[in-house]
Amino acid sequence: MTFIKNITVEIPSTMLTNEDINNEKPSWNTAKASKNTGVYSRGITSSTETAIDLGEIAAKKFFKTSNIKAEEIDAIIFCTQSPDYIMPNNASIIHSKFNFRENTMAFDINLACSGFNYAMGVGSSLLKNGQFNNILIFCGDTYSKYISPSDRSTKLLFGDGVACIHISNTNSGLKLIDNEFYTNGKNGDRFILKNGGARNPIRKHQDFIEKEDQKTSIDPNFIEMNGLGLLTFFNSRVPNSIISILEKNNLSINDIAYFIPHQASKIATDGIKKSLKIDDSKFFFNIEKTGNITSASIPLALSQMQEKNKINKGDYLICCGFGVGLSWATSLFKAE
Repeated sequence: MTFIKNITVEIPSTMLTNEDINNEKPSWNTAKASKNTGVYSRGITSSTETAIDLGEIAAKKFFKTSNIKAEEIDAIIFCTQSPDYIMPNNASIIHSKFNFRENTMAFDINLACSGFNYAMGVGSSLLKNGQFNNILIFCGDTYSKYISPSDRSTKLLFGDGVACIHISNTNSGLKLIDNEFYTNGKNGDRFILKNGGARNPIRKHQDFIEKEDQKTSIDPNFIEMNGLGLLTFFNSRVPNSIISILEKNNLSINDIAYFIPHQASKIATDGIKKSLKIDDSKFFFNIEKTGNITSASIPLALSQMQEKNKINKGDYLICCGFGVGLSWATSLFKAE
């Protein structure tokens, strides 16, 4: 069995508001954009801050509020697409920051918005293995470093943040009941960062000419997002994945206390609600102040819901992530 025992999150202290962006780019009409995105501010890391720095702070929060010590952690999983280096991996760097044992497994997962679900699936498999009792999962990115200053679609949407999730096989917390995973690699170019890997190394930005106020980046050193293409694709897939996991576990929409989708945007969440005819009261939405923080969005939502005492013992929760790959996944939890 796999239980989420604790979640801590670190969002950068520097906030970039829509008003700030509007002052810099008055032609972008941030007020109109926010009606679709639901985003009004987002945390942005400094030039010297990375996902490791945010993850380290989140981990310090965890150890301060938990009875678990670093020596008791058996594995570290870091889910990110903004690692400090190509090598070594982020999990190994985090390992160096605390008094973890040397016989601790540490590895990264290269996913973003579906990453929490995938990391939970991998972590659950390790716990079922019998050799592991306590695992720390880090989820999050510093996407602001990969966003073109001229790209309205990504600059207005994404924020930075990292979550630290403690999972264990002890009998209390949010119990993971089931997972379902999906991939469609043929449409992977709908969200892509072309340069920086072995196929296309980083090139000088001045090699490319970007038009001011364009809707999406054409500089391959930055993220290129086909927003409409992503929205259309996931609106046709995510609702079906929710129905699938419910039917598999003999549950209905009425049995679920809350649906917590990846906080991609307001329009994306509204699409899922409309497709499944789910009441607003069953959805948790928190993107207003943080923006889309990729794989940290669902853990942040769960943490905030717990702080507000919204989750009661016996409640079923559906968490669905979707993004880069293209990949999507749905997880079923029960509060125990």
